Amino acid sequence: MYFDIPYCAGKNANAHNVKLLAGVFLKTQDGYETLCPFSDEFPDGISLSYEQGKSMNFTLNPLTPDHLPSMLIAVKGSFTGEEKKVKHTVFDVFKYSTVNGSWVRTMGAEDSAARKFINSLPDRCT
Repeated sequence: MYFDIPYCAGKNANAHNVKLLAGVFLKTQDGYETLCPFSDEFPDGISLSYEQGKSMNFTLNPLTPDHLPSMLIAVKGSFTGEEKKVKHTVFDVFKYSTVNGSWVRTMGAEDSAARKFINSLPDRCT
């Protein structure tokens, strides 16, 4: 599975010193399960222009299309802006939208519950 993550310091701006980790989780009847722990950290010195993102790859086996509506991808980390003085924190949770066939940010109670679970995991991202 490939997931494009477009992060930048703002519209028409660049992100520098990008450090992001992504994890894949499955929503179950009892809560959440970790399918792929936070991994795929950016190498040192990575910058992203506002036009590009980072493609993160996951190998999940077995994975069927039936899993997609229950899957979440969380992205945590940080980047600095043009001046490289201010560190911006990133923490986003995405789910697969079967309506338009793409990944969208979670919202409301679903977002709160996912963040609570993810925040309870050991943190590898600074």
